[in-house]
Amino acid sequence: MTKYKVLPLLLLALFACMREEDIVMEQPQETLSTSDEELIQALYEPGVANVLFDDETASEIEGLLADGDMPVATKSTRMRDIIEELDIVSMHRVFPDAGPFEERTRREGLHRWYEVRFNANNLVTKAAVELSDIPGIIYAEPLRKVAFCSFNDPQLKNQWHYINTQNPNYDVNIKPVWDEFTTGNPAVIVAVVDQGVDLEHEDLAANCIPGGPDGSFNFANGDYNVDPMSHGTHVAGTIAAVNNNSKGVAGIAGGDAANGKGGVRILSCQFFGNNGNGSSAAAIKWGADHGAVISSNSWGYVVDINEDGYISDSELTRAKGLKIGGAEKAAVDYFIKYAGCDNAGKQLPDSPMKGGIVIFSAGNDNIPYGAPANYDKILSVGSIDRYGNRSSFSNYGDWVDICAPGTNILSTLPDNKYGAMSGTSMACPHVSGVAAIVVSQCGGQGFTADMLWTKLVNGGRKGIINENNGPIGPLVDAYGAILYGDSGDPGDVSEYTVTSQSNNIILRWNVPASSDGNPTYAAMLYASKEKSALENLDPAHPGKNVFTGSALTSTIEVGTEAEGVIRELEFESTYYVTMVPYSYNRVFAKVSPIKQVTTGPNHAPVVKSLLEGKAEWKNWQTATIPLLIEDPDDHTISVSYTPGSAADQLGVDAVNGGYSIFINGPKVAHGTYTAKIKVTDQYGLQSTTDISYTLLENHSPEVLTPIENQTVKTLGEGGTLKFSMNKLFTDPDGEPLSIDIQVSDKTVLHAVRSGDELIITPLKYGVSKVILTAVDARKATSQIVFSVLANDGEVEVKTYPNPVIDIVYVMTGVTEEETEFSVYSASGALVYKGKQTASAFSPASIDMSECAPGRYAIVFTYEGKLQKQTIVKK
Repeated sequence: MTKYKVLPLLLLALFACMREEDIVMEQPQETLSTSDEELIQALYEPGVANVLFDDETASEIEGLLADGDMPVATKSTRMRDIIEELDIVSMHRVFPDAGPFEERTRREGLHRWYEVRFNANNLVTKAAVELSDIPGIIYAEPLRKVAFCSFNDPQLKNQWHYINTQNPNYDVNIKPVWDEFTTGNPAVIVAVVDQGVDLEHEDLAANCIPGGPDGSFNFANGDYNVDPMSHGTHVAGTIAAVNNNSKGVAGIAGGDAANGKGGVRILSCQFFGNNGNGSSAAAIKWGADHGAVISSNSWGYVVDINEDGYISDSELTRAKGLKIGGAEKAAVDYFIKYAGCDNAGKQLPDSPMKGGIVIFSAGNDNIPYGAPANYDKILSVGSIDRYGNRSSFSNYGDWVDICAPGTNILSTLPDNKYGAMSGTSMACPHVSGVAAIVVSQCGGQGFTADMLWTKLVNGGRKGIINENNGPIGPLVDAYGAILYGDSGDPGDVSEYTVTSQSNNIILRWNVPASSDGNPTYAAMLYASKEKSALENLDPAHPGKNVFTGSALTSTIEVGTEAEGVIRELEFESTYYVTMVPYSYNRVFAKVSPIKQVTTGPNHAPVVKSLLEGKAEWKNWQTATIPLLIEDPDDHTISVSYTPGSAADQLGVDAVNGGYSIFINGPKVAHGTYTAKIKVTDQYGLQSTTDISYTLLENHSPEVLTPIENQTVKTLGEGGTLKFSMNKLFTDPDGEPLSIDIQVSDKTVLHAVRSGDELIITPLKYGVSKVILTAVDARKATSQIVFSVLANDGEVEVKTYPNPVIDIVYVMTGVTEEETEFSVYSASGALVYKGKQTASAFSPASIDMSECAPGRYAIVFTYEGKLQKQTIVKK
């Protein structure tokens, strides 16, 4: 053992006493048998414990550490035995010197917390008990392992958690806050106690505080170099990804970059590391000492000890008694007390809030327990999916204060990437982001963390979550949180009109002002056949004989006419009606005067064509028949459609939003077709109509200008032929034509279209056909076929193919003339004789399929000259 200076106070072991009136700590809860002791070690970081010393001991340790000595030696036999048994190797303060905040750090006793490291082979639970027995040590606890509350799922492609178009009740209701109040404020700082945040991410950097003495810090490495990691970056993006910057995703409080408005700022307090974790307690405290008023913690203690994905009965029992660790509790209390404050605990002049709020994810074990989130001073967050169900993984219980979206959440990832994750880890930053945007709007001198807590919890939407017998609190509501506690009482409505449209009752009134001068949030509408039901109306609980409707008016100017409807009443019946304006948080105004109205009959739906002119098109065209399909009573309708042919279908017009029949003529033959439409309202009343259209007969393309056979005497560009394509073909139906170009011998000619021109270039002497095929939209065709002879002016007779298998061709010159052809075998026998008209463009053809293999001579006279060609028959 290395020798160290003696720690004098420890010699007084038998006489030491505890003088802690303001600190109450509980010893570790587990009572372990020998058989499961080693398994339990999986719950704790090996070889480390957090220890709280009394004042005198802490002072002595501090002095010895300042001299560079490790103060763990003592003359006490008991202490020496423990030192030797545990092999203690180092200790340092859990909460480092806080500079300008050191005074309050000491006042709260946080300087007396030390992290003690010992041989990792020793059981941490045993070490904690041994340390707790030493006089001068008030409390010792093993350092619990922590884990993220997330599951990766990269399939989500949009941020439903902000604006849930399919299930509008189950997002965080942030859009009206962006529209009416704020997008965030750089004066608000959120500490992300997690993995490191990618501080240079394209969609985060503008809202992040760089590493440094006054900024982000890496507690895993003990320096200012924050490591960009997935979990921490994802959490930060939900809180404050930069908004309106044409990049990536949006953050709840990310500002408005296009309009020069910054969002709230992210302070990365990294304690998860690539090669081990740092102090989570120190990371929480760092946030309070560096301007943060919100501490976002998406992590919790490990419950699944053997990591088999299943919580056993013994694991569940241990989770039930699990509580926040002492050092972390001290850090949380410190953050709540001193965030946004000076050393005396008074709100700083430029701070948006007095005190801080600490927010934790509830955990992902689907159990009714969770720590450290169950500490009553922590705002604990459960998770829901996009359909309003408690997420299958979310922990639950009365200790969960609030819930937020946590399944398939899209956010930022390191290296300018984006992806989806799931977990209460993803729900937690939604609440942190909403907290940040509430402080952005409501914060300032006199605004406290208690006020923020009240706004978040009481402003949440209650009773709408399918908790699956697992309570997780109200759903966080950004708009509701900002408006909660608003002193503006809703204005009354004494004058309004009432009319009926079939079995719907319509009320119209001028929007009143709340007592704060803003438009009243909304109005509830009531109808009943019994007048007495409205005379004694409780607006919040109208009773089973009262029908209701509502109208949102907060987006309408005061004095502007508003309209609301009470739907689906009985036809041709008398009702009594009234209305009551109310605030967002359901504070009701006075009940308006009661009026009487009679509903009308049901009317059939309307369906008809809006086409002007004949429903007649050429067979190659596509067309649209706009329709009017509506219900005059504003009832829900269903539409049944029977196509007239494979060419037509019913759809919604992207331009005007109404129904149309879309016709694709080329899909069917010409003719007249009739489609049938049946429209039925929700009460079974129907209307039907037939819509007919005609597709006219198609006509093939026609040749405008035939091309005669051509002769060129020069090869290459000098012999190029050019023709105007637009003058070659026409289409009687006005169809656009495509023209296919083919050359029979590409070694002789090259043909290509360039704009409106057909360009033919001779490559070598010879003859080749050019085939131009015009094709209309219905694939009808027409052709121009001509030959091009490349010849330098001398008569050239050519026999091909040679050798020949069956037919041999004899090409003569340009002049076409009748010629007698004779074919002789090598022995002189005549095997063929006959007259044919031949030229370069129309060669003579001689059938030699019956001839024996061997050499043959073809003899004929052309332009007065005797010609002889030798060929070989295979």
